[in-house]
Amino acid sequence: MGTTVVMHWAKRVTALNSAIARVASIGVPLLVLTLVYEVIARYVFNAPTLWSYDTSYFLNSILVMMGAGYTLSRRGHIAVDVIYARYPARVKLAFDLAWSLLILLPMVCALIWVLWPNLVQSWISGERAASGTWLPVLYPFKTWVLAGFVLLLLQALVQTLESLMRLMGATTQAD
Repeated sequence: MGTTVVMHWAKRVTALNSAIARVASIGVPLLVLTLVYEVIARYVFNAPTLWSYDTSYFLNSILVMMGAGYTLSRRGHIAVDVIYARYPARVKLAFDLAWSLLILLPMVCALIWVLWPNLVQSWISGERAASGTWLPVLYPFKTWVLAGFVLLLLQALVQTLESLMRLMGATTQAD
């Protein structure tokens, strides 16, 4: 029963991260168009925009943060495959579990812990960027950064539980 509940939850978290990454991927052509427009405006017409820099880093941050959990679900983050590939499956699972418990989960939890009060203060004050001429509001940016870390945390919990269950002999969605 417990394994079934965990696996159902794991599938839903992975599906959520996949759906959010799919929606966020709409930002890729928008980012490209923003940068192409800026390059043409700047170098062809000698009329740089005031908004393209902020828009491009906002769009890029959405892509990175909303795709982090999805990337983890697909094991797309950087790994030292030259070393990792040499070990049998159980050693890899033990390594994945140790990595998650000792580094990934604590780091993501710490980032969420630090970002939360900063985000609340940003919303309360209506914080704006301190540099540039456009001075966009920052609380939406900080909101999706925090949301991305929460999605990453959920997917890291899925990965951790799957590694633990597979080490104990259970089959998971990763099998």
